[in-house]
Amino acid sequence: MKHCHGEKGYILAEIIVALSLATIVAAALMTTYCSAYRVFQHQLVATDLQYAARAAMQMIIEDIITAQEVTPMEEGKKLRLDDGDITYYYRQDRTLYRHGKAKMPVANDINSVSFYSDSRPGYTIIYIEAGRGTEVYRCTSSACPRVMKVSGRDSE
Repeated sequence: MKHCHGEKGYILAEIIVALSLATIVAAALMTTYCSAYRVFQHQLVATDLQYAARAAMQMIIEDIITAQEVTPMEEGKKLRLDDGDITYYYRQDRTLYRHGKAKMPVANDINSVSFYSDSRPGYTIIYIEAGRGTEVYRCTSSACPRVMKVSGRDSE
């Protein structure tokens, strides 16, 4: 191989340029990966909150439907259900509880829960807000018992 006098520095310059380009590409890939990971975590939290609120809402609605008497208490912070046994729903320390024969946690990360009597007779409005960090999910529904006590007699 024949080397010319001016070619000795080109290999080092090429290596420096190649390493610089590789570093820029690696930094861009890491930035993209970190952004995708943050979006994934954000969606995971959102999915967990939605699942918790919707599962809690479904359980409350099923209990209301089977109850004979539904009474919101303590300015809407507690729900009393009478289906032969007395069951309560309430929030304590960011956890929604169902307290019947035993105290059972229903959902975590619950910011607020409210129960109100609707203008329609027998209907109860349920409002649940689940949140973690900046993520918040709100769920509202209403339900009424299949069999209600009306003035001492049962009604369907």
